[in-house]
Amino acid sequence: MQVVNFDLWGMLLGFLFFPTTCNSSAPVEVNSPKFSLPNNVETKADYSNVAEKLTLILLGDDIYAFEGSDLTKGKLIQKQNIRTTIQAAKRKYASSRFVVIIKPSAKATYQNTVDLLDEMTINKIERYSLGELSPEEKQLLKTDNQSKF
Repeated sequence: MQVVNFDLWGMLLGFLFFPTTCNSSAPVEVNSPKFSLPNNVETKADYSNVAEKLTLILLGDDIYAFEGSDLTKGKLIQKQNIRTTIQAAKRKYASSRFVVIIKPSAKATYQNTVDLLDEMTINKIERYSLGELSPEEKQLLKTDNQSKF
């Protein structure tokens, strides 16, 4: 009976102590490149003069999409239909020059922004950027009569 009791305690101690020693964390050294920009270099990309671009303004569950620089020729798209819009614009322009600009509004959720970034990966968009709304875009959102804005 004592042998069985010792085996039982040995197994119990083994199951308690082994997982705790395996879960102990050890510091990991991360080697990152030493790269720094000079103080006078601007790090934001400026796509305002690019003609081959698709701008997507996130408005809650809907998206206002327009190509080029004329934001009055845009259209309101439901979130589930954005993939066809992205694919159509991608076929229309050369992939080396095509840019998608994502601009979340105040009504955009974090989940919708992440979903749209996932669409960039799914559609193999090489160049895309997250940006802020321009004053003209903010004005369009304020003056448009559509309740979705």
